[in-house]
Amino acid sequence: MRLWLDPIPPELHAEAVKRCEAGNALGLLCLARSVDGLSLVQCNAAELRARGIYENVLAYGFTSTRVNHHDVKRAYTSTTPLAGRSGRPGGARTRARPVA
Repeated sequence: MRLWLDPIPPELHAEAVKRCEAGNALGLLCLARSVDGLSLVQCNAAELRARGIYENVLAYGFTSTRVNHHDVKRAYTSTTPLAGRSGRPGGARTRARPVA
């Protein structure tokens, strides 16, 4: 397994590989600073897809951080099953509707 682990301290690299092999998406991201979550996802996308955990790691990368990802291009998520019609999970269905 070849992962890009630069944001994770070197002493935790073996643990990161172990968590990825086990499919522990959140555990993998928790080893790095929260601001580096999407970088880990983006740089390891091929390996994460091969393991079948890409979508889980991507969701955790967006939601388990202290950083606002408003500047992430919509195209970054448009190829995943999470993307709705508007490029966000759920698409237009997440908008509030007036009550009659």
